[in-house]
Amino acid sequence: MKSKIYCSVVTSTVLCIALVACGGNSVTNDHVPKGEGNLPIGRANGKEVGESAVYVVMSDGTMYSTFTQKQIIYAPAMPIGRTSVTVVPANRKFLKYSMEYFVGADQKWSFNIHPVNQLTTQILKGYDVNFIDNSTFHLGEKFDLETVIYGEHLEGLKVSLSINGGVAQLDANDNLVFTKLGAGLLKLEFLGVRREFNFTVVP
Repeated sequence: MKSKIYCSVVTSTVLCIALVACGGNSVTNDHVPKGEGNLPIGRANGKEVGESAVYVVMSDGTMYSTFTQKQIIYAPAMPIGRTSVTVVPANRKFLKYSMEYFVGADQKWSFNIHPVNQLTTQILKGYDVNFIDNSTFHLGEKFDLETVIYGEHLEGLKVSLSINGGVAQLDANDNLVFTKLGAGLLKLEFLGVRREFNFTVVP
């Protein structure tokens, strides 16, 4: 994915987002069991965040806990349905991140999370993406996703992404590869601003 950031003079119409530390007890690696599984379900990008604790609640209510391994999140085969994932970076300067996505036939590389440093003040005016709602793609096709971000103090930040429905995968550069036939949903989130795009994969 190509990502561009445009910084401009702040006006009264700029959306200001203040990021604060998450409350509650801190999580240490000593208290999180090491999960078992070999499916790379997604990534928690950013070497500076450290080894992150990961909590997964599957659609059948089963809970799974593990750690990132070189920024990759591995899990066992999961039941089809809505699953929640929470990533808690070891570096407490970064915010924890929670998301939901629908597990489908293809369970690999379903999301790329880009943690945000909570000690900086980001001012977001908005972001654009070159993906069009209700698009149709062919099986095996690759789509180069591009985002343009507008605001202040956003250097180095990227949009977090997830694929619902198990019909596509996200590569390490946040681009889409369409791997199964059927309907899917691309979800984007950046500093609390979410966008969703439906798509279909055909032969």
